[in-house]
Amino acid sequence: MKFGKSFTLLFIAAPLFLAAAGCGNGQPVAERPQPVEISQTAKQQLADFIALVEKSPAKAKAEGPILMESMDAYAVDYGEEFAAVRTAVSGLNDVLQNGADAATIQAKLEDLKTVVSFLP
Repeated sequence: MKFGKSFTLLFIAAPLFLAAAGCGNGQPVAERPQPVEISQTAKQQLADFIALVEKSPAKAKAEGPILMESMDAYAVDYGEEFAAVRTAVSGLNDVLQNGADAATIQAKLEDLKTVVSFLP
């Protein structure tokens, strides 16, 4: 079976082209945020959520699942410090979703505030 020169050239050039195309665009790769930076971001998100719960538990009910997604990601990426926060957010979110009374919501809110105070 004979292959022409063009096939041989394609066979040699294709891997080189593909390798060159996959080398990137020369832009620096973004560094992964440090836990302290993430902690500051998380604290701000949590402070906003706590303020919302104190002002309007009904509105906070809609925001709770969104905050849970962030806390889940932080716990996976940054470990135990955020696992405790995730657990506290989950507890508060559960009582909000279930329409708990004000005293139960306040107790879960205090739990969350305590856990947040331990973040670096």
